[in-house]
Amino acid sequence: MAAAEEGIDITRLDPRSLLMMKGQLEEEIEFLSSSYAQLSMVKTRFEEGRRAITSMEDTCGKKMLVPLTSSLYAHGEVASTDTVTVELGTGYYVEVTPSKARDILSRRMEFLAKRNEDIEASVTQKRKNLEAVGAILQVKLQEQQRTAAAAQGEGTTS
Repeated sequence: MAAAEEGIDITRLDPRSLLMMKGQLEEEIEFLSSSYAQLSMVKTRFEEGRRAITSMEDTCGKKMLVPLTSSLYAHGEVASTDTVTVELGTGYYVEVTPSKARDILSRRMEFLAKRNEDIEASVTQKRKNLEAVGAILQVKLQEQQRTAAAAQGEGTTS
């Protein structure tokens, strides 16, 4: 959580605030873990694309099934392997040589690997913060229980 990273002394927070902080940290960890998984899937797609480029270079004139949807295919024939079309982003495509396409995919994979490293470091730090908040919260709750028990014990002895 931003507050924990900015140096707030969590030992001074009340249990309710610690519970809120704990919940927020759990949500952030869940979000970052989900982002990590999504980036890993995209990286896998780029790896598959790179392999496909390598395997298609000698397929000129061969017949194949062309995917129209995930479950619908049409018969087709490879007319040329001199160029391929690579998606650069949402709705943007470029026609390049297979070699340049491999380079584009490799750069994108390197970028995703770096982002995943950053996310992994962030998740590690947030987990440490979560552990610290959980430990302090447990101590605070135990103190509350002892105080309540002591107050109840004083009330019954009067």
